[in-house]
Amino acid sequence: MIINIYTIGKREKIAENLKVKSCYDDRFYKRNMPTLSARRCRMILNKLYPHFKADNELLIFEDVKTGYVGEQTLYRNGTILNF
Repeated sequence: MIINIYTIGKREKIAENLKVKSCYDDRFYKRNMPTLSARRCRMILNKLYPHFKADNELLIFEDVKTGYVGEQTLYRNGTILNF
């Protein structure tokens, strides 16, 4: 899956054409879910907030292939995308 990440209101594109890996989630979804690694999430949050370490941020995610746009919180320790 390839995604784009925007700020709220699609005012600024934060990341473009990110390849997302699929990981099995045994806690809640019980199936393969698209996930962003902790390293990539830290990179995005450091780009948004260069002067302090933000723990999370509400952003807009867009699936490039289907065009689906959804709002979700990006966490510093990694994020499971729910679409």
